[in-house]
Amino acid sequence: MTEVLFYHLEHKPLDVVLPELLEKCFERDWKVYIQCQNKTSAQKIDKQLWSYKADSFLPHGLDDAPQGQRKNFSKEEYAQLQPILIGAEAHNPNSSSVRFLLEGSDVESDDIAQYQRVIVMFDGASEDAVATARQQWKKFKALPADILSAITYWQQGASGRWEKMA
Repeated sequence: MTEVLFYHLEHKPLDVVLPELLEKCFERDWKVYIQCQNKTSAQKIDKQLWSYKADSFLPHGLDDAPQGQRKNFSKEEYAQLQPILIGAEAHNPNSSSVRFLLEGSDVESDDIAQYQRVIVMFDGASEDAVATARQQWKKFKALPADILSAITYWQQGASGRWEKMA
């Protein structure tokens, strides 16, 4: 069964919050697929993860990494080796148990059951992002009980800490 978590960004931007959540996933040995709206956004997240903290590293790769970066691995083999994979397609190439949905990207209802967690992150300053998140909430809330274990809504407090709102 899948747990769906909504993270409403208000005080800290995505480039600060996302690495924090990814570190927690990595510590738990959860494979992650981060789905962005487009390749440009995926490349931006990739670049941020290389430089977000000087004293640590989150192993990750791009879904569409060129052959030179993949060394002697096929695209499929390379994806399977990545604990954190970033892309713009609606698929699960690294057999992840956690799926991050950024910038309004979405997952098909039929695909949700393959994940332990689906994490929707959205910018509270964008009316479009909030409206999209509301639609996603309704979609996920309507899932049958044998697929959805829980759905929660987290909002950043003034200090940037997460507060469970629903």
